[in-house]
Parts: sequence; structure tokens; C-alpha cells
Amino acid sequence: MPLDRVVLGFLRDYWGVLLPSCSRPEVDLLGRVFSPGIRYKSLWQRQCRQMAKILEPFLPWNPGARSDQVPGDLKACWFAHSKGAEIAAINFSEKYLALPWTRDISAVEDVLVEFFSTRTHIPGKAIRTLVEQRPRCLILCITDTHIQNLYQEWDDIKRPRKRESSCSSA
Repeated sequence: MPLDRVVLGFLRDYWGVLLPSCSRPEVDLLGRVFSPGIRYKSLWQRQCRQMAKILEPFLPWNPGARSDQVPGDLKACWFAHSKGAEIAAINFSEKYLALPWTRDISAVEDVLVEFFSTRTHIPGKAIRTLVEQRPRCLILCITDTHIQNLYQEWDDIKRPRKRESSCSSA
């Protein structure tokens, strides 16, 4: 697959590791994008956009699909909204934005498209709060990377909700 060859070729050149080489011009373009280094967070957003533009022609788009397709998180929200659901949104990184349950799809979109450019830390207590507000809700976690603190936050996420007693004493 050309995408794999380009990425492996870039990693070979950039890190000097023993991987297959690739003579495609995109390898050199990626090298230029990352020539300032990867340690400067201020460059990450620009580097990601440039990398996506270089690699986009290699993506296996479906027939008739466009390169400006909508991300999966927004598609999921639009689908739920079209079915009458209230939606809560949390955009998380080392910090997070949370939006309580709402039918305002524009507010949800505003939260989800915010770009943080930092590590991915899931806010377990914030998720727990949303679950307690809407028993039997569906939680979708859509991420482009691994969640670095998942095991630390797992207890808050998996804890059963507090049940109110519906029994009366006779």
C-alpha cells in the first residue's frame, strides 16, 4: 500500500531506523514538514495539517467521497440529534471542555471542533457526572490516539450508578 511505504520511508529517513526505503516525493515533503523538529508544541497544529495534506491522496476514499468529509464524532452527533436525542459532549486532552445534555447541535459542534494539541487524558469524573444525569445513556469515545490515563480513570467510568430506592416499606 503506497501510504504505508511513504510513512515507513519517512520514519526511516527521519529517525534513521532500519525500515524499508521509499523514493516517492512525499517522503521528502514530510521531511521538510518535520525538519524544525517535533518537540515544539507551537508547530504541531501546522505540521499535522501539512502532513494530512501530503498524505490525503493515499487515503482509500469510497467512490464519490470527498476529501472534506465530516469527522466521525460529528457524524455520530448529527445521527443522534436526527433521532431526537439530547447530546452531551466532552472534548478532552490534558484539559477538557464539557457541554451538558442539550439539543443545541451547534453548541455540541463548537465543543468538539476545539483543538487542544496536547496529550489525551480522559476526564473520568466528568463522564461519570453525565452518566448520573442520564441513566441508560450511550457514551461514545472517539479518539485518534490512545488514552494515556484510562486505567487511572477507569474506576470512575465503570462504577455503577447510584440507585434510588423505589421500594416502600409496608
